[in-house]
Amino acid sequence: NAVALEFILNVDEIIYEAMFSDAAKHMMESMEQYVREVAPDEEGRTSDLEAYKAHQENRTWNLFSPTLYYLIFPSRLFAMLFVVAFFLLKYYTEHCVYWGDG
Repeated sequence: NAVALEFILNVDEIIYEAMFSDAAKHMMESMEQYVREVAPDEEGRTSDLEAYKAHQENRTWNLFSPTLYYLIFPSRLFAMLFVVAFFLLKYYTEHCVYWGDG
């Protein structure tokens, strides 16, 4: 059990060592630590619930907002899909002959 637990705890480091290039490893090592920017209370502490509530108040998108989909799907992807579809349709309409039997 101890060996299995050790493997599970170190699987991310194994993947990191095996898959990342030297340049990516250097960038990962050069990154600064993330600092949570939530205003502390009177004692200087913030709870996870307070941080969650602050996030919910500052969130400007929802499931039906176009901003969410603009952030998730890159516009260049849709532009390239449109260009590829246009030229495929153009090729097939100009060079293919439709016969009744297929």
